[in-house]
Amino acid sequence: MRRRYFFRIASLIWMAVIFSFSAQDGSHSGALSSSIAHWLIAGLPGGKELSAQTIVLIIRKGAHMTEYAILAILLFNSFGFQTLLKRRLWRSAVIAVVYAMTDEAHQLLVAGRAGQLKDVVIDSAGVIAGLALCWWLSRWRARRTSRTRDKWHSGTNSTGRDFFLKD
Repeated sequence: MRRRYFFRIASLIWMAVIFSFSAQDGSHSGALSSSIAHWLIAGLPGGKELSAQTIVLIIRKGAHMTEYAILAILLFNSFGFQTLLKRRLWRSAVIAVVYAMTDEAHQLLVAGRAGQLKDVVIDSAGVIAGLALCWWLSRWRARRTSRTRDKWHSGTNSTGRDFFLKD
């Protein structure tokens, strides 16, 4: 139960982090992206062949996807393991996508920023990526746990055949 509350608090903190990034005016946000882009251009082999605008675009959209993938993972873990996997996935997706919509609406009120539908789509892609990872890890963990339990607790090996019976 403590784990669930930890992830709920972490989700709220991460939402506040996203909100603070969205509250930055356009010039501050652009300057941060540009400084990262120039650092990458200098450090990457062949980086000079890419335009700074292209790299800034990749950084900005990648940041959108990453911050919402993290939010989705935190939300997924905040529902606890007693909840069915499908419900955890849907609840997390709905909350994260609705938050992405409100975040873009918030950006409409910030000087130099523009809330855009394409950013909600990019944020939603991040949500899907984060939840796909959660789904895969949950399935992997369930298979691993059932194999171990079957092998050591029920007298069967990993193929599901009984140790004590001969074919």
